[in-house]
Amino acid sequence: EALEHEDWALWEIMGNGADARCRLNAMLGGSYIGLGLYKKGKTYIDDAWEEYEIDGETGESVYIVCYIEGIYYLETGEYETAIRRFKKAVRHAKALKGPEAVVEMDIARICCDMGRAYMELGDMESALKLLKMSYGITGERRLESEAAYIYYYEVLEPVIKESFAKISREEMEFDEWFSVQFGEQGMRQ
Repeated sequence: EALEHEDWALWEIMGNGADARCRLNAMLGGSYIGLGLYKKGKTYIDDAWEEYEIDGETGESVYIVCYIEGIYYLETGEYETAIRRFKKAVRHAKALKGPEAVVEMDIARICCDMGRAYMELGDMESALKLLKMSYGITGERRLESEAAYIYYYEVLEPVIKESFAKISREEMEFDEWFSVQFGEQGMRQ
């Protein structure tokens, strides 16, 4: 429903800086990608990059464009390209002065999705490393932030369970494996 107002939103934000326009274009692109409309989503991402090129790619939100473009490549099966975009997103996000909680949660999301890309490539060691990074950020935040809590249980936990299913040789139950990998007793604590 919100996408029905995209032209109005783009018109309204035109008076703002390039960074705000790029962020909006990237977010619209991400919305279309989430709906499975990859081609339309990619056009918004391309518009965001064009805007950043004009602006010299100096905006604070460039990591969001990299991340959403990574999602596009992940969803279209271009896993190596997705990983490159996710790595660039993390670099840009970490370069921000004193990343705030929102940026840290974005880094957790990026690491989780990069882990998914590595899982698709069969590189479970890299996938697990990234899931641990995501868990490290999210685990701390989930007690103080409802958004982090929801993300943890609706997104990260299923991806971690998927990684367990892909590498499990029935030598141990999930909770035991999780404790060994992540250093805690079960995810529901």
